[in-house]
Amino acid sequence: GEFTQVFDFIEIPIYLRYSLVNRKFDIEIMGGINAGIIVGNKVFMDDGSGSQNIGKTQDISSLNYSGTLGFGVTYAMGKNLCK
Repeated sequence: GEFTQVFDFIEIPIYLRYSLVNRKFDIEIMGGINAGIIVGNKVFMDDGSGSQNIGKTQDISSLNYSGTLGFGVTYAMGKNLCK
């Protein structure tokens, strides 16, 4: 048979953005962390006649962290654009 692992996550992002240059085109730096919490953990076996839930994956961390760092450029299109 063939095994399939399925994980469901809830992600909680915490990001900060700082404007380096504040002119017609703004240049910004952004960074932060993202916490992922596993809320679903299932393992399925497909034997050709269908999939069957056979349990869950053992010894995995239920909380995962990742980081982000980036640069951006923003431009104001106009005050009356979204009325």
